[in-house]
Amino acid sequence: MKMLTTLARPTGYSPDFLTPPTTTPDLHSALDALAHTDPVEIRADIDRLATEAALPPWAHAISDENSNVLELLVDNILQYYSVALQPYWPVIRTQVQASWMQVAETILLGGTEKAIGSLFPDSLWRDQILHVSYPEEHEIGLDGRGLILIPSFFCWRTPITLANPRSTPVLVYPVAHDPSWLSTGARQPMTPSYLEKLIGRTRAIILSTIGAHAGMNTTEVAAAVYTSLASASQHTTVLREAGLITTAREPAGAIHRLTRLGASLLTEEKARFQQDARTA
Repeated sequence: MKMLTTLARPTGYSPDFLTPPTTTPDLHSALDALAHTDPVEIRADIDRLATEAALPPWAHAISDENSNVLELLVDNILQYYSVALQPYWPVIRTQVQASWMQVAETILLGGTEKAIGSLFPDSLWRDQILHVSYPEEHEIGLDGRGLILIPSFFCWRTPITLANPRSTPVLVYPVAHDPSWLSTGARQPMTPSYLEKLIGRTRAIILSTIGAHAGMNTTEVAAAVYTSLASASQHTTVLREAGLITTAREPAGAIHRLTRLGASLLTEEKARFQQDARTA
């Protein structure tokens, strides 16, 4: 714990290299990316952290390729996840997916600006600049790169972003959830969802994954749900024939999006989950 709390402090700056960009949303891919971070980037992040907090010698050795400190850090993160997060991961993931579905529905029905407004109620659009509350003055220049919105179960009150202006522009926003989630019931195995019973687990995951994005091609769907391209193509075909998604040929490939029926089904799933949670 000491190693992790030294780097990931509750307030102030935390090194950007702790949250590396990955193409797949799983812990092991992130840890692999972390383990292969450029030592120059790590050194710059640690030097910045050292301006705000006194650091032990091992922290300065993380960027040393001849030491095993980075390997130890990766191992500590994995151990922390196993003890503190993994028992609750199903309920955490479900609530994050519910947030994705809500954002996707808002984008479909009201557009991106309305979705941004729902995530950040005090946000302001002015001269093509988005202003949101933040602990300190910070400006992100997109320069045509786009902005990635990332839901976070443990982000609190205000969004957070990366400090390095050269990093991929991201805005991590808090997922709204009932504080009572941390209960003995949260540790119990979850029963199959109504959506899974209706269309099958893999297709339910694919449908909710597509619903969490403005549009995804088949390759992105396959990577997101850890299946083959052929399997993803087969499942999206079934979902399209059922009227739950549409597929349009675009420069980025065959882009899949939710239909109103698909969005309604995900909204119903969210409502059923919330009702079950209240009953439990």
